[in-house]
Amino acid sequence: MPTPITRRIKLISLDFLNVKRSKTAAGFPHLGQRGKTRGNGFSPSKLMFTLVLGASGLLMTEAATAQTAAQQIDEAARNYLQQLMNTQAKTNGWQGMRLVIENTPLTSTSQLAPCPGQINVSGGSASKARQPLTLECTGHAIKGWPVKVSSDLQVFLPVIISVGVIDRGATINANSVKQAEQEITRTPRGFYHRIEDVAGMSAKRRIRPNQILSP
Repeated sequence: MPTPITRRIKLISLDFLNVKRSKTAAGFPHLGQRGKTRGNGFSPSKLMFTLVLGASGLLMTEAATAQTAAQQIDEAARNYLQQLMNTQAKTNGWQGMRLVIENTPLTSTSQLAPCPGQINVSGGSASKARQPLTLECTGHAIKGWPVKVSSDLQVFLPVIISVGVIDRGATINANSVKQAEQEITRTPRGFYHRIEDVAGMSAKRRIRPNQILSP
């Protein structure tokens, strides 16, 4: 029959084991009963999921920002012609200019490697509708570069047109003309941009309604 001393020793041993087990379990919250842990315990699966998402986002960003050679050529040609016409507009005091540009490479660009550096554009003229351009990949010797491009440039600008018929010799005033957007790249006779440029002038020829007034 166990003595009181023996019972006390067994109870102390059981208490010690219970305390030790509880401390060991407390060090790993994710091992406890479901719904009774607190905090954001470390989870290898969460870390792996985050890394996969981060890598996927990086690949998507690089794919979105990468340009093909055809896209590079189109963008470089557009920027070049826009700058060329902006200079022309500033020189002549034009306001409200709008461009429509269509670029056509004269060789296939489907297998052309993109230019890793700066693209230099040359050629073109502010007075022509058809623009022959040459695009070079500066500082890099890549097969297929430089590229020849034919650009169709349409320039739209508010110009002075007649409201109604203006007979030859009649004096032009602010009521007989108006400003309207027209394509100016195919106006060989020229045009006027502001009403004050023609007000008080005499018509050199008979002018039809909605006709562009030219010098």
